[in-house]
Amino acid sequence: IPSSDKPSPVKLLDLTTIQNDNDKNTVNHVLTQSFFGPVDPGPTAYFVPAFQTASQMLLSAQDNNRKYIIVMTDSIAQSGDQEPCLFASDQYHQWFCEIPRLESQNISVIFFGFTIPGKEAEIQPTQQYLQQHGVIVLQVG
Repeated sequence: IPSSDKPSPVKLLDLTTIQNDNDKNTVNHVLTQSFFGPVDPGPTAYFVPAFQTASQMLLSAQDNNRKYIIVMTDSIAQSGDQEPCLFASDQYHQWFCEIPRLESQNISVIFFGFTIPGKEAEIQPTQQYLQQHGVIVLQVG
């Protein structure tokens, strides 16, 4: 599980098979509020290095299981990534080019976009692009 709040991703937890309550407790013990620290009020994250780290982790698992990357962020999904991307709707969505790359590696993406009540339309541009590339987009209010 990589974090995307810095240009260099930090691996939070190795791939972990969750088969019982003990496994769930292990994950819950690691992924606590004190581990993550305070919420970052900045408008951007760094999706590209987090996607790259997550895909390396998933591909290193020598198995035939389906592979997913779950993204949880605000509905605007702005990033500070600087990699050029012809598909980007603006300078804050350069990470869009990572989606087809993940797709080519048989890694599916599920996107949870958190919205503020009354601003549900903010997710539309991101949702439109992602759904064209097979990404499951779920809006959370």
